[in-house]
Amino acid sequence: MSTTTTAATPVAGTGPSTAALQKMAGRYDGPRDIGDQLRLATALAGAKNAVPEMYLGNAGDILAAIYQAMALDVSVMTALQQFTYNKGKSGMSGALMLALIIRAGHRVEHVTEPSDKKVHMRLVRCDDQPDGETSWTLAEAAVAKLTNKTIWQMYPSDLLYWRCVSRLARRFAADVVQGFGYTPEELSSINVDDVDSAAIEVREPDPDVVAFLSGMDDPETGARWDHAATTKKWKASLAGLLRESSK
Repeated sequence: MSTTTTAATPVAGTGPSTAALQKMAGRYDGPRDIGDQLRLATALAGAKNAVPEMYLGNAGDILAAIYQAMALDVSVMTALQQFTYNKGKSGMSGALMLALIIRAGHRVEHVTEPSDKKVHMRLVRCDDQPDGETSWTLAEAAVAKLTNKTIWQMYPSDLLYWRCVSRLARRFAADVVQGFGYTPEELSSINVDDVDSAAIEVREPDPDVVAFLSGMDDPETGARWDHAATTKKWKASLAGLLRESSK
């Protein structure tokens, strides 16, 4: 197993340079007075070319982004360019996650060289919190039905890279990303409010497993195990867990 240390520089072709990442993780530079913040938000809402389209004429969302910039201690323009929203949930670009991890003094290593099929990373923390490693594979992307998208067919290594960064951030640097550990693509795919327990696909167990479990009695009621009823309860339980995890 090879290990490549990337304290601040992603591999060629996968992301910004060290200097760009450090600049991106610059400190908050906006106003702190609510009146000044409102005036800034109103002015930026009229900036037709300098801010993302979703902010045009929308001073309220810009004000929210300013507060998020304060919370993460990044510049206002970084927040406007690197944050994303979906039904009240917030996320950020993988590049900003990596920049914040680096700014916090932690180190990211490539356990193996990133490829078009797999990216495997390790986070080495500079404090007393546990290190960790994780990966993101093209097989996972296929299961998530991402590989049929044109961008995934064109840039699989890049997209695997940033997915791996966000997973690493959520699992081992939650204190750094403060709950904003989802990339724009991930955030757009989360729609748990529309989860229908009846529509959740449940894989049927093998016939011999069903036969074995069917012979089991409930020790409390004496009733025999009902596969159909158990499956229905499992679907409802899974839907509840999905909704709860999104809060």
